[in-house]
Formats: sequence, structure tokens, C-alpha cells
Amino acid sequence: MLINRGWYPLTNSRKDIPDIPPIKEMQTIEGQVSQMPSSGISLGKVVTEKLNESSFRLQKMDYEVLSSLISKDLMGYEVKLRKPIFDKTYVVDSGIPVPDSDKNYGYAFQWFAMAFTLFIIFIRLGVKKK
Repeated sequence: MLINRGWYPLTNSRKDIPDIPPIKEMQTIEGQVSQMPSSGISLGKVVTEKLNESSFRLQKMDYEVLSSLISKDLMGYEVKLRKPIFDKTYVVDSGIPVPDSDKNYGYAFQWFAMAFTLFIIFIRLGVKKK
């Protein structure tokens, strides 16, 4: 089972490899067991970047790719930590981005404007010229 330690802060460049210390000794963790995130639709091969001997970067979570990279069988679950183990730079709970009502109003305005435009075109083309 994998432990979701959180997200490491983004650097100025993807070429900068963060120094993520490995966990070497026994740790007591507190977290929640949940299913691994779904990988969604894939239009091609999952891009994998080998950063160094012990680190790699995946574009999305994929059981099979991850299993083959670490040469271990994985369960379909993860433990999401409630607090960082020892590295306080991790963002443990980034939250799910939820669109606010302004975005919904923007989409509604966009669709009503398009409908109104098409209605005007329909009326203009429908009127016979004398």
C-alpha cells in the first residue's frame, strides 16, 4: 500500500529536482485509507521521467506503470496522511479545486449570448428581402 505524503511545492523550473528525503526508520503515521485516485482518460502512453536513482515523475497515477517502476505489486488503496511525517514543506491537504459561482455565471452568460446570437442570425436569414 502506498502512503500519500502530499505535494512538494513547485519550483521555478521543472528541471529543479526537489530534495525529498527518504524515510529510513520506523514511523508512526496517522491517516485515512482511500482508493487510489483514478487515472482518467489516457490518449497515449503515460509519460514517466526518471529524475535520479530513487525518484521519478509521473504525469498521472497509474497502477501498472507505478508497479513496474518500483517492481512491487500494489493494492488499489493509499494512506493519505493527516499531517507530514517529518518534512514540513509538504502540502498535505491541497483540497479539491471547486469552481465558484462566478465561474458558473460566466459559463451561463457565454451560452445565453451564443443562443441569442444564433437567434439573431436565424431571424436575419429568415426574413425575405423584397
